[in-house]
Amino acid sequence: MISQAELSEITDLRHALHQHPELSGFEVNTAGRILEFLGEHPGRTIVKGIGGQGILLVYDSKAPGKTIMFRADMDALPIQEESSGLSYKSKTDGVAHLCGHDGHSAILAGFARYLDKAGVTSGQVLLLFQPSEENGKGAFSVLGDPRFSFEPDMVFAFHNLPGYEMGMPVYRKDTFACASTGMIIRLTGRTAHAAEPQKGISPESAIERILLFVRGFRQSLPSDTIITTTHIQMGEKAFGIAPGMGELYFTLRSERTEMLDNVCKQLEEKVREIALEEGLGCVVEKTEYFPATVNADEPLSVLKNAIESLSFQGEEINTPFRWSEDFAWFTGRYPGVLFGLGSGKDQPPLHHPEYNFPDELIPTGIQLFKEILKNV
Repeated sequence: MISQAELSEITDLRHALHQHPELSGFEVNTAGRILEFLGEHPGRTIVKGIGGQGILLVYDSKAPGKTIMFRADMDALPIQEESSGLSYKSKTDGVAHLCGHDGHSAILAGFARYLDKAGVTSGQVLLLFQPSEENGKGAFSVLGDPRFSFEPDMVFAFHNLPGYEMGMPVYRKDTFACASTGMIIRLTGRTAHAAEPQKGISPESAIERILLFVRGFRQSLPSDTIITTTHIQMGEKAFGIAPGMGELYFTLRSERTEMLDNVCKQLEEKVREIALEEGLGCVVEKTEYFPATVNADEPLSVLKNAIESLSFQGEEINTPFRWSEDFAWFTGRYPGVLFGLGSGKDQPPLHHPEYNFPDELIPTGIQLFKEILKNV
């Protein structure tokens, strides 16, 4: 069990991370605070700056055995916090930990403190504090870092889940979180005077046709695959100019990575066809790409055994979460599990301006990580 003094230190770390949030790719001081909390220990090595601002702790027993990785995310969101009366409220305007990554990192740091004392008797244990989860670049960057020279037998991560009972493990076989990508369509024609629009090439007709196509295309897709129009712009806010440019933003989402890729291909082909017919230049860009996070059987069995050993009341869900998680890059390469931990039925939803990770979830997360490691 965690002593009250240790729990207080871990909670203080969480509050410090919350008070000083940093966006994806800029987690310099976040990493510094975590490293200061961890300190040096002869039982592990530290790889700093992995995949950007990430931290990798390596516990190597030097004895045969499995390599098991646990991961937590570090980055915050570009949203203004509106929590009232919070002593550790974000000090950075427009940036806040409204997804709970401060809590995830604190739990992993607490788990590190446990491993520092208990040691690892066989194989290796890797603890990854991963940057840039929110923009989908962090896990991919870690895997591309030559210093990540490991082949984990299993990888584990969790995300807190508002709307579920505090500390309740939530899991699912196969897809746990959906694949998604942003698609930006830029159309370029020729600007003209608003009194002589015939002398220009407007994207208006093309935008209308694309939106009409998307409306019908949606109806043909399976229920687990959705296209959301998130932004449309044409020209400037002026009355004397017939616009020569336009932009459309879509988010595409599916339970299956293959389906997402196929839908993206079909939409892009149709957009290019319309642009060509309308005499427009066309650039299509995909951004913030997340594959589906698919849970493997063996690590899922390990998780279930750990939940049972602790006599926790878990919940197996029937449908995946619609949001995406870049832990998918790890589960796409190694057998792994992403699971949820309930953070309270009355908790504001993730990314809400008043969301705040509950400190009472910290010991539960550490305890579950410990039990997972015992059951591998």
